[in-house]
Order: sequence, then structure tokens, then C-alpha cells
Amino acid sequence: MGIQLKKINLNEAIGKLDDKMIEMAIETDNVEKLKELKQIEKQKAKEKIINYFVFWTSSFAVVILGIFIINSMNYNNVVQIPNPIVSIDSLNELSNYLGLSTENFDFKEIKKINKYQNEIFGEIIYKDDSTLRISKGKSDNSGIYGSSLVEETVINNVEVQIYSLEKIEYATWQKDGYSYSYRKSNDENIKDIIKKIIGE
Repeated sequence: MGIQLKKINLNEAIGKLDDKMIEMAIETDNVEKLKELKQIEKQKAKEKIINYFVFWTSSFAVVILGIFIINSMNYNNVVQIPNPIVSIDSLNELSNYLGLSTENFDFKEIKKINKYQNEIFGEIIYKDDSTLRISKGKSDNSGIYGSSLVEETVINNVEVQIYSLEKIEYATWQKDGYSYSYRKSNDENIKDIIKKIIGE
């Protein structure tokens, strides 16, 4: 009986050896040597993984440190844009700011009064969330866009435009060099309110 040689799968024995390892393997007919070479290659792969891990861990630490430094910076010298809307305490203060009488604006409970620093512009927000705006000039100051004109009418000798947008109803008018807009609450007649605002 002849000697039976064990069949060797060269691909399995070599694995993922690099070119240098393959050349060395070709030069030897020792299976144990092939296994040893394969083990060396595996060790090299592990070292590469460890090096990558160390690199990315270090990079992550640098990023965290950068975030910490940024959050710790003193921003006292950073220029901040001031809020153009300033709350004021009374209609008398609003009157002085606008340069007109605000006597007729006190017809129901007021929640808040604002003035805008960059222009002559005042805003009164009432307790029922209706809003009266007054500004110098002829521009529409309602801040509502896409509405439909419902009616043009004259109230106390002033031309008034009444608009609607879905559930919002408001009016605009001009008097004595000022523009006005009033957005009503749900349960009031807008014409009656405008009569009170314009006065006799």
C-alpha cells in the first residue's frame, strides 16, 4: 500500500496572507510553517485594528475637549443684537413715545403694551387677545398677509378697510399722519370698537 498524502487546501492554509507571505510559503513545503506564517499575518491584522482604535479614540477625545473649551469661553465681548420690542408700563408712556393722545385706547382691560425701538410703532394687547397697533406713516402695520378685503366703510369721517383671513377679522385706517390696525376678538363687533378708538 502506498503512502496516503493528506490533501491540503492551499487557499485555506494561506488565508489572507499578503504577497510577501505567499512568496515565503511557496518556498517551503512545510505545512506547519504555513500555519505559522498565517498566525503572524493574523497578529498583524490585530495590531492594525488596535492602532485604528487608538487613533479614533484619540480623535474623539480631541473633539470632546474642543467642545468643552468652546462652551467654557467668555462671550462677554460678543456683540448681541438688542430686541427691538420693549414692554412699557402705561398708556401715558406710549402717548409720549408716539406723540399722540392714547385716551381712546383705554376702552377695555389691557394685558400688555409694547413699543418698537427702530421706528415709531406702538402695540396694545388687550386681555381678550385683541390687538391695536399704531405707527407713524402710511404703511399697513397689521402684520397679516394673504387676507381678503371684506368691506370699505367710513367711521367717524375716517375711511376704514375691513379684512378677513380664515377666523381672523381686522381693520386698518389712517388718521393725522398715523396708521392704525385693530384685530378683534371673537365676540365683538369690529365697527363698534373702531368708533371708540377713532372717537368723535
